[in-house]
Amino acid sequence: MHPQAADKGLNLIIYPGDLQGASRVGKIAKSLQSTGDFVETHAVGKTGISQLPEYEDLSPGVKLVRVKDTTFNGPAGWTLGQLLWPGRVIRRYRRQKVAAVSAQRAFALPVAYHLSRRTGAIFAYNAHELETEVLGFSGLKQKIAKFIEKRYNKHTDVVSVVNDSIADWYADAYPGLRRPTVLTNTPIDDGKSVDLRSKFGIPDDALVYIHIGFITDGRNVPLMLREFAAHPEAHVIFLGDGHMRKAVVEAGQTNPNIHWHPPVDPDSVVAHVRGADIGLCLIEYASLSDELSTPNKLMEALSAGIPPLSSGLFEARRLIGPEASKTWILDSPEEQLAGALERITRADVDEFKKHWGGIPGWDAQAQDLIDAYREAITAKRSRKRGRKK
Repeated sequence: MHPQAADKGLNLIIYPGDLQGASRVGKIAKSLQSTGDFVETHAVGKTGISQLPEYEDLSPGVKLVRVKDTTFNGPAGWTLGQLLWPGRVIRRYRRQKVAAVSAQRAFALPVAYHLSRRTGAIFAYNAHELETEVLGFSGLKQKIAKFIEKRYNKHTDVVSVVNDSIADWYADAYPGLRRPTVLTNTPIDDGKSVDLRSKFGIPDDALVYIHIGFITDGRNVPLMLREFAAHPEAHVIFLGDGHMRKAVVEAGQTNPNIHWHPPVDPDSVVAHVRGADIGLCLIEYASLSDELSTPNKLMEALSAGIPPLSSGLFEARRLIGPEASKTWILDSPEEQLAGALERITRADVDEFKKHWGGIPGWDAQAQDLIDAYREAITAKRSRKRGRKK
């Protein structure tokens, strides 16, 4: 049911970061705004240390709104930011007509909840990962995150997560919580293909591997550079940026099969992946959240219809199936990557493509979240009308 124009309000998506590279936030914002159910959708984040612009137009009706936060570094600065920034967000929106407020991270749950109470909006939690089990969350910080989730989850009208494994975990961890809606990180696909082979002068008979996203820790970048340098018959392209980009560029200067490509618009990532033969998703999982994750690079390869050579992620195994996993899953990349580069052939790639059935697109999956929002808004309005009688 579409709300009448007079009933429409803002849709607020609260993300406690600077919104740079927050592609999932942008996709959720665009999908919800496209329904016509909201006046505007604001993705609300922080100005960050670099003091980014306060306002940016993301698409028609969708804005990035950055609220000033503390610029102090270290634990004290982080704590101060957690205390001051939420109040500034609440003051900005507390007197506006708001229809929905969602937290995109566990630490944004309190501000989203209190703002929903002030405005009468529905309260949603769109978790981006297994929030309390991420790498680096230990000790007091993890205890606080778990307390926040336990305290506020019971008040939510809508909860969404990125895959079925995490949905099951939340349902078990919080008895009484309705099983979350699943919205997987399926990328936007424009259906095009970029000829990377010609762009980098790669021979037709060479297999092209591609790594997408941040070139940083936790992705086995040093291992990949070492093994591709030792296997010059296979080419690898690193598309993205990060503090290890320099190492990639330097490796490419002495190894003509190692290439660096600057970041591209999010909507054209799959087109670039489609120009390769094999995706690389060698995530180092040092936490339960990592092990149950659905990395963007995994979904980008599958959306492009090419096999992902992946570490033993639960969702990678589930998505490609037990038979394909024998070829494309490495339980120990450190021990098995060299052998994989030697054994994998174009016939293996063709075999995967022959049997791969594809995955639902973002728009198809987003409909479940749209339906959950509409159901919650309708229920909230019905309760208000009942109180007025």
